[in-house]
Amino acid sequence: MESLNQAHYGPGDNVARDKNLFIENYNTFINLTVPEDLREPVKKILSDISNRKILDAKTKIDLILSIKNQTKEINDLFVLLRIKADLVEDANSHAEFSILNEIVLSSNNEMIKDLSLSLLLRLEFNKFGKDRMMDRYNSTDVKGPFSRALLLELTLSEEVLQERASTGKHGLTEEELIGLISGLFRVKSFETALDVANFLVDYFPSYNSRVIHLFTRGMLLNQDIVGDDYWLLSQKEKDRISNLIDETLKLYAESQGSDFRLFNVIVPCYLFTKEGDERLREILIKNIDSVDKISQELANNLRVLHLNEQEQESHPVNIIRRCSGDKSYKEEIVKGILSKEVISLSDFILARELIDDTSLIEWIDTGGAIQTDQGRLSELFSKLKLNLYIEQSDINRRDSKIVDDIIEEIGDCDNDDFKSINSVFIYNISEDLREVERNNQLCELMGKYFDNKHCYWCSPIVYQYLNGLYETGLYQAFCSLYDIVDNKDKPMSIHTMALSTYLSHNEMGKALSLIEEYNTSQDLDFIRLKLHAFEKIGYFSAIEKVVNDTDYKKFKEPTNSLLRLNDKIISLGYTRFGHDLAIKFFLDSPEKKL
Repeated sequence: MESLNQAHYGPGDNVARDKNLFIENYNTFINLTVPEDLREPVKKILSDISNRKILDAKTKIDLILSIKNQTKEINDLFVLLRIKADLVEDANSHAEFSILNEIVLSSNNEMIKDLSLSLLLRLEFNKFGKDRMMDRYNSTDVKGPFSRALLLELTLSEEVLQERASTGKHGLTEEELIGLISGLFRVKSFETALDVANFLVDYFPSYNSRVIHLFTRGMLLNQDIVGDDYWLLSQKEKDRISNLIDETLKLYAESQGSDFRLFNVIVPCYLFTKEGDERLREILIKNIDSVDKISQELANNLRVLHLNEQEQESHPVNIIRRCSGDKSYKEEIVKGILSKEVISLSDFILARELIDDTSLIEWIDTGGAIQTDQGRLSELFSKLKLNLYIEQSDINRRDSKIVDDIIEEIGDCDNDDFKSINSVFIYNISEDLREVERNNQLCELMGKYFDNKHCYWCSPIVYQYLNGLYETGLYQAFCSLYDIVDNKDKPMSIHTMALSTYLSHNEMGKALSLIEEYNTSQDLDFIRLKLHAFEKIGYFSAIEKVVNDTDYKKFKEPTNSLLRLNDKIISLGYTRFGHDLAIKFFLDSPEKKL
């Protein structure tokens, strides 16, 4: 549902989260320790643990442990895997210290001894803290890659980690490099972590290494965009997110959707990008149980909106569904809303669906209000939302002084206060303003909301602002914004507006540069304006080329843009084009005569 205030999903959770991230690598351990006939089962168990399929992992482990006549090494191994599963399921799991300690002391296999020590150290760290863990580490003679990796992950200072990353990474095993990356995550040195992740991918190429590299990129990106709104990013920042999503989708396909870790990127990216990526949405709907483990709220919304789940009776969509077939229930809901003096924004949206305009306007006129967070600006925007609804619903109440006064008060608020307002809410308010023909005030509010950065990508709200400035005739402001919005995601309609503006103000240099840059555009309004530009400077050979390159046969129907282009071509003396076009449409469909 729409929210007034800017949504944040926790520090560092914009496009990736590293909570309970299982990125250890056990390939060396498996190849050196596990008998060939058990390697695949062990890999599947580790995969289940990684993907939080703990019950499946424990079932496989218990099945193998039930087989008699296993060697002590194999029995110890599967006991360790079960403890590993317990710890992944619950970091405070009551694993037996005595079991792990016994394996450390008695095993003749150094890899098993080291794995047991690493689990024992992690358990000790979780329960008793760093000092107790280090006492055990320092008193143990055998320290292999797993225990050394744990030291890097959990205890070493940023200074030591930076030194290892700078000069010592060539001497580290794959397991230790992964521990180093986890440690750098801990101290939030994400740039250095990415450098180590690049090294990991180069020297230990594997699917797991690429997943670690993906998360490192995501955590660094989080740091760079923390507190920012997706719709107000620069093109460079937006492209970094797009590239992260593309790489995540590749890994998802490669893993055939079996790697739960990827949802630590998929879910935050989907939320941060305003839930607009259909590719991510399809994956989330298909893997709804995985979504549940990361964001129950999102999972519940997806179930209701896309899986038609009826169990969440209080969800607004299910309320609307039930009201459509249950008159008495609808009356109860409507009565409940109208009996309150203050309702939430989501309840107001629900009210617009269920309550007739007259009754809802009467509720507003008698003091009904939308609940807001603390702050004058939030209160004003809530009032504006209600009074714009009145203007939308009753044409006789358009141009009210109430709305004028509210917008004037909003304009007096400090620009910094606007940073707490959700861009989707601002976008929807601007849509309301357009509907009641208040374009000047739309631009006034947008001007307060935008923070005058040096560049933007052409997001929906940026497009809305550009369009509003153009339609209002604020051409200087339009051109200023146009110049700092990257061209990559601009629709051709915006370039057409710019060309029209340049021609209207006789800025022929800018107009011709724009024409040259988009010379191959097939946008009919752009072509018409291009002809107008060439006419103004007497470039008749260019006009002839444009007309000759415009094939009337390819047009399917006489749109307004085509009719305007046709008129322009005829006015330039190319009457044959108009004649041929008219005959074509007459022959194609006589009832669609020009």
